[in-house]
Amino acid sequence: MGEHDCLVSADLDGYLYFWGITPSPRKEKLLAKVSNINESEIKTEDWFPIKAMDFDIHNNCLYTGDEMGNLNKWDCNELLKKLEEVKQNEKKSGSAVEMLSGLKDKRPTMLKQETTFITGTGAEGSKGPIVFKNDDVKMVYGKKAHSDGITWVCFVPE
Repeated sequence: MGEHDCLVSADLDGYLYFWGITPSPRKEKLLAKVSNINESEIKTEDWFPIKAMDFDIHNNCLYTGDEMGNLNKWDCNELLKKLEEVKQNEKKSGSAVEMLSGLKDKRPTMLKQETTFITGTGAEGSKGPIVFKNDDVKMVYGKKAHSDGITWVCFVPE
């Protein structure tokens, strides 16, 4: 996603996955999972596989097109803001590996890899760990753009 340490993928069930990538302290971690819910032809809400996407680096918005012809705009500002905060806190307080190694002898129960990730602890002015939520990415616009599937999306700035 532009110059951000984030990768977006989609599956055939109609979900978007936002992943932290290197050099982010949250690399290889799922940051958010959102569903591509749109109105079907029979006026019910349904999930549709996303077939195309592009990112607007100026406004931090993701544009997607699905197999039913829906074009959606997703606001990623909150997620990317949190990702940048994690990066800044990591620089201020040292690496999470260093912090966890200091806790190793004192609290071994806290070191379960699958459940523990400390971010921002010890940073000056820190408000505690930064928590990523699915609500950090919001669909702000959706429109039935074609009667058939969309296979390519390209954002062109004005």
